[in-house]
Amino acid sequence: MKRNDNDLKFDMSYGALYNRRLELQASAERDATILISRGIPKATIDSITVLWDEFSLVPSDETMQGLIKIEVEKRDEVFNALVILIRDVQGIAETTFGKKSGELLTFAPFNLTELTNTEVLRLTDVVISRGTTYLLKMKDYGLTNDMLVELESKKTLVEDQEKKLDLSEGNRKQTTVLRHQRANTLYDVMEKICTVGYNYYRDRDAVKAEDYLINDIPNNVQERNGTVEKASAISREVLGISETTKFQLKVSIGDNLEFYFSRTEGGPVGNKSVTVLYNPNNFTEVKAADLGYSKADGFIFFCIKNPSLDEAGVYRVKVIG
Repeated sequence: MKRNDNDLKFDMSYGALYNRRLELQASAERDATILISRGIPKATIDSITVLWDEFSLVPSDETMQGLIKIEVEKRDEVFNALVILIRDVQGIAETTFGKKSGELLTFAPFNLTELTNTEVLRLTDVVISRGTTYLLKMKDYGLTNDMLVELESKKTLVEDQEKKLDLSEGNRKQTTVLRHQRANTLYDVMEKICTVGYNYYRDRDAVKAEDYLINDIPNNVQERNGTVEKASAISREVLGISETTKFQLKVSIGDNLEFYFSRTEGGPVGNKSVTVLYNPNNFTEVKAADLGYSKADGFIFFCIKNPSLDEAGVYRVKVIG
């Protein structure tokens, strides 16, 4: 199916896009001389960060959904208050005229829960009109002009809140389009750099060529990329592994990172760990057991620790098989 111009051009998550752009930035800066000689200006390499920052300024869809939820809650609050007041007036009409009276039928319908919001708003006008007509007869049973004024006021509040809700939903659609446009712009730049880098290195340096694969990950490979802030540890989920599962580890930015399995997420090192030094060109290959993985002993959480007090570390992990 043909993509809409505002559809995303890629299938990876925004989190994966973030991790991929960090890694590509490191590779491109490392290979800047080659890339520049092949038509990729330094400004294009630098723009990766700028374009990500511009993308990050666009509110997430979760944020926009949250704003819509707030408006829905406000709308429902004033709408429910309107329904209660309509029923009050209808109840006074029933007390005044009786259940089988023609006068009561002029306040119908009474099944408010089955009506749409628009139908309830129309009914509000009817109830205000009939209440005004029968005010003198109904006032002995509790109807006041203030109640009719309040009905009009609550109807206006509901209408105003509906407009705000419509605006929020429209803003969400516009924000989604803007988010896609900015993400696509970033992806286009990354893809261009990857194409040039891969074509240069594919017959010269297989490891470096792999650094310029933007999407092509085999089905049997789980890839985890990201950043570990200084003096901290994180945990990343890996699925379906055993003690013999292969791990390929790389540190592309930072001094060194420690990889291991713990009993808790981001927890302390177990019996074994592997420290990988900065080397953007090569992976260190180990088995899960070398990292301390042991399902029997509860060492099942894959962790990465950055011991540096000065800078964050950027990692790339491949779990094979």
